[in-house]
Amino acid sequence: MIHPNNSDKTQLDALISQGMSHWQTDNNLDESYKEQRQSFQLKLLQLQAQIILVAGLTLIAFFFGQIHN
Repeated sequence: MIHPNNSDKTQLDALISQGMSHWQTDNNLDESYKEQRQSFQLKLLQLQAQIILVAGLTLIAFFFGQIHN
């Protein structure tokens, strides 16, 4: 009959906890990626809104200029 000893259990626990910390690191990287992507998308939307605003104001100024001529 094989009797498990405590060193096997502690080695297994150490191996599992090391693997679990690796997965936790991956989750942190995943969250960081999501936060960075969300921040990038927000900045992109702000830039697009600014471009549309400038283009719209330019068109309005152009048409007002045409009316006065």
